[in-house]
Amino acid sequence: MDDPAPSVSSLSGLQRRIGQRVQYLLDKSTPHIAARWVAHITILLLYVLRVWYIQGFYIVTYGLGIYNLNLLLGFLTPQVDPESDGPELPTKSDQEFRPFVRRLPEFKFCLLANPPIILGGALHCDHEAPDTSHDQKYSGKGKQQLKDSK
Repeated sequence: MDDPAPSVSSLSGLQRRIGQRVQYLLDKSTPHIAARWVAHITILLLYVLRVWYIQGFYIVTYGLGIYNLNLLLGFLTPQVDPESDGPELPTKSDQEFRPFVRRLPEFKFCLLANPPIILGGALHCDHEAPDTSHDQKYSGKGKQQLKDSK
């Protein structure tokens, strides 16, 4: 009988190699801040245009909007609350200046925000444009009445 251990070890080796490759690509993309933001805005605009064109999937978009708003708030808030920790600027010469440190760094924001947008777009990828003939068919008017009303 075949031993399942070699297939498990080869699968874990493949998973480790893929993980290393993904980490390598992430490390290479770290210094490219403008490209990350352009890619994020492009993905977001494509998603919004797709939802607008389909005229549906508002619940998925609502959930995606709440998730992205939560990420944005984490990106914009400081890691340490300045009101509870005292003033941020040094008042004496021996005090150290502490710069603004975000609760969610920019790289992690883009890393966490883009996959759900792509997944949200994939959830309604097979859906086609709205059919306007349905409205005419069930509006209570027949074809002859529609012609007469014009």
